[in-house]
Amino acid sequence: MRVYSYLTGISESSRSRVIGSVAFVFFKQLNFAIFEITLNSKPMASVKKLKKDIDYLIFEVISDCFTFGSVHPDENEEEVTGILCDAVSLRNDLIQRVNNPGKSDDQKAVKVYFQSVTKDLFLGIDELCKRLSLLAGKKK
Repeated sequence: MRVYSYLTGISESSRSRVIGSVAFVFFKQLNFAIFEITLNSKPMASVKKLKKDIDYLIFEVISDCFTFGSVHPDENEEEVTGILCDAVSLRNDLIQRVNNPGKSDDQKAVKVYFQSVTKDLFLGIDELCKRLSLLAGKKK
């Protein structure tokens, strides 16, 4: 069984910030896993790496949606489309927030701002994956 680990494509500095236990929920139809992520207070290494992490995680969710659609072509088409739209909206919102952090001379405020963007990224990804896993678990 293949398991997608959303941590494998994340940069080394970002991976070092991710701690906590990983609770996998396997779905035989999709062969992927969902997990919960807890962040510590380490800052993001760079804006460039944060943008790459955003793109990687969002595109993994989009890939999982297309996989679900190809495995189950006639089931829950509207819900999968909704998840795709929400994933793209989340990506655009997060990239916009990273590009426009505001003008603050206080390094602590900037650090807290980017930590909140990173936290919102992982919470948004988790929410999208939960929605997709609920669709995979539905029986007709």
